[in-house]
Amino acid sequence: MNRFNSVKTGMTQSTTRQLTWFMALLLAAVATGCGGGDPILGGSGGGGGNVNLTTVSNLGILAPYGIASAGGMTNTGLTKINGSVVLDPNQTCQGTGVAVVVGNTNDFGTSCNVTAGANMVSNNVGDKVITQIWNGTSADTTTADAVISALNTKWKSISPASLPLATVLGCGTIGNAGGAGAGIGCAGNATLPPGVYISATNSTIGVTGTLTLNGNATDVWVFQAPSALTTAISSTILLTGGAKASNVWWYVGSSASLLGSTTFNGNILASASISMGTSATSCGRLLSGAAGAGAFTFLANTVSVPGNPNAPAGCQ
Repeated sequence: MNRFNSVKTGMTQSTTRQLTWFMALLLAAVATGCGGGDPILGGSGGGGGNVNLTTVSNLGILAPYGIASAGGMTNTGLTKINGSVVLDPNQTCQGTGVAVVVGNTNDFGTSCNVTAGANMVSNNVGDKVITQIWNGTSADTTTADAVISALNTKWKSISPASLPLATVLGCGTIGNAGGAGAGIGCAGNATLPPGVYISATNSTIGVTGTLTLNGNATDVWVFQAPSALTTAISSTILLTGGAKASNVWWYVGSSASLLGSTTFNGNILASASISMGTSATSCGRLLSGAAGAGAFTFLANTVSVPGNPNAPAGCQ
């Protein structure tokens, strides 16, 4: 080997060693930076990363349920549930005791002991109304007890304790008519990428105007309201870019209230009660009583399980 080739070889080896060390240091820095971040996002904040679908969106036995009420139900006007329903047999429905039905029924009238009329809740053939409790012997996968137990587990799995280090919302009231400024979720920044978000006050999340969630069909959003969730009249959760309501989650530490004409997207898992104002709609499950007696109040509403055959077009 001549001197030129020898020097060239030495330079190549030196350069290779430098590149190897540089890449090792870069990987170490990335690993260190991610180590203190969100365990689901694999980063340091809620916005912009993809939440693990297997971890967050695995519904198990909750999948077919449009509503779950652990504390009774009242309704005024014609309300439609596009999905199955669980009612606590120890509570009341429309002011009467919930009938304990052995097996499953499609008939709210039977379960609620009321006849059809101007203030009826209904669902569709193929969707169930489940009111029975566990008999203590057979496998418990389709009773009211089983569903509420699964709800409690799911509610905990999207809580601040299970998904820490979420991105803090910039305003207590989010949406394009919410708090002023360009803080995350505020009026000047009311389009949010996928991620995990928590209330600015570590308590209530309010939505006013339009909150836009922009992402693709596999992206996931988790909103954590350690206290309540409220929406103003005619507010909207708008999905763009292919985002799906089935991948939007709302953890609520107390009660949720969707005021009149709200257009809501996403699954609400509430510790306590859920109420809907006149003509409010939800593409997403509304599951109450995750950690207590959660009642439902309806005022001529529509609640749809995303993808249900009878759900409105585009509710996925």
